[in-house]
Amino acid sequence: MDLRANIHLGQPRTEDDAQLVDAAKAAGADSVIAKVPHGLDTLVASSNWGGTDLSGGQWQRIAVARAFYREAAMLMLDEATSAMDPRAEHLVIRSFKELAASKAAVFVGARGSH
Repeated sequence: MDLRANIHLGQPRTEDDAQLVDAAKAAGADSVIAKVPHGLDTLVASSNWGGTDLSGGQWQRIAVARAFYREAAMLMLDEATSAMDPRAEHLVIRSFKELAASKAAVFVGARGSH
């Protein structure tokens, strides 16, 4: 599965690259997309299968982008930043607060209060 399909996974709507890229930026996943060989078209799988391996923090950014991309009335992130560095975590928390302003929202984290 490529990064585009991974972020779009489970979405009830047609792919929209502009909104997908906006969600990736809000999650800090744009830096992941910029570093992989084929951008959104990069196969994310074991390098044994010809794909690109991602770190735990990179996978979390992609998962958060998937949550931000989804148009849902409720947004819930549970330990979504546990493998991220503090700067990436700060970006996700700030974006979460902005996106959650008009939704029911829950953010669970163990590092401290935000």
